[in-house]
Amino acid sequence: MVLVGGLLLGAGKEGWVLSLLGFALTMGLVHLLSRHVARRLGGMTGDTYGAANEVAELAFLIFVAAAGKV
Repeated sequence: MVLVGGLLLGAGKEGWVLSLLGFALTMGLVHLLSRHVARRLGGMTGDTYGAANEVAELAFLIFVAAAGKV
């Protein structure tokens, strides 16, 4: 995902820094989501892993669009 983000945000140092920042923010969001789900349901299931994956993808794409490079 970071490699694709680097390509979307442009080759060069700025693009890679932005893609790593987007990756870190996405992983933080997924961590918070998984903690919330584990607390509410008592653990993670296949459905919640799939939902976390979709949330991560959407959050990263929104970050790329907000960075103004797409």
